[in-house]
Amino acid sequence: LAQVEFGSAFGEPGAMAEAAGAAPDVAMALEPVANVTLTDPPEAEVKSGVADGITLQPQAEFDPSGWGAMAHFKGFAARVDFTDAATAQAELACAKFVQEQGIETIIWDGDDLESGSFTTTILKLVELCKVRLVAFLREEDVARFKKSWASSNLPISVFLVSNEVNWQKLGEVALQQTGAKQVVCLGGGPTLKSEYEHCPEGVVFHVACITRPAADASLPWQATSIADLVTAGGSANLASLL
Repeated sequence: LAQVEFGSAFGEPGAMAEAAGAAPDVAMALEPVANVTLTDPPEAEVKSGVADGITLQPQAEFDPSGWGAMAHFKGFAARVDFTDAATAQAELACAKFVQEQGIETIIWDGDDLESGSFTTTILKLVELCKVRLVAFLREEDVARFKKSWASSNLPISVFLVSNEVNWQKLGEVALQQTGAKQVVCLGGGPTLKSEYEHCPEGVVFHVACITRPAADASLPWQATSIADLVTAGGSANLASLL
């Protein structure tokens, strides 16, 4: 899944920014947040690589000095209901934080582009906040990643990590490599909680807590894994965006 049609969530690309002479206001441009349709890219384009702007480099070649103000972006990778009003507000809070903090580069851990994933919001951040994109990815996952993101037609700099790194540790490795101090979260499951517990010194997780439908529809919606910690407060490296 890779091609995104934004519809009325954004209007014509760049139109708001051109009219205002500045980046569009995220509070206006993210309404409605759910008008996103994903379609599979043509197989021929995936094989040829024509449809993507993805570049591959070794992890060790990432130079933090070349990316400006950076933030890692994490969250629930499936079953996010963007039609839910509370989720829409949480997504807006993430976008406003990125804009207000002057974030220039968004980094994530190689998750696929899916309609029920936090990665859908990455596309909106590109449109609204004009951020650059960096992904950290295990070498064996390149084909999967390219097929997912190919026809988004976005330039993505991918830094390849050894296959020996467990996928659940990929986020920790990426944070160590970039040295970034800001993490923005739209929800997040057990892996997010582990990354928070093992994050480098000085890193702050800015969390927009949301719930999502359980895999079993008969069960209650699932909360963000660190929601209780966010609510409790008192941590220097944990902040609520709501």
